[in-house]
Amino acid sequence: MKWFKHYNEASDGHSFQQLISEKDYESLFVYWWLLEQISKFEDRNIEESLGKITLKFSYFKMKLGQNRQRITKVLQKIAKTFDLEVTENLDETVTVFGILS
Repeated sequence: MKWFKHYNEASDGHSFQQLISEKDYESLFVYWWLLEQISKFEDRNIEESLGKITLKFSYFKMKLGQNRQRITKVLQKIAKTFDLEVTENLDETVTVFGILS
């Protein structure tokens, strides 16, 4: 099991507090889950890939039990709240960029 660093007061930030006040715990969970996925899969040797991840929708389904429509809705909310770039690709994948940048 790998570990990754993050700010120990990240959950006190405006974006987190906004989701907490909305009781949108699903988006909070998926955001933290995405951080873990980036830690697992990003190529640390390529600067352009830092904070960027591309995952298949089937991976979201397998790991989170969410279908494409649901995960798309949650990712759009995360993108808006945390000012991230989320792109649905033609090959049934989604790319999230900007989490750690």
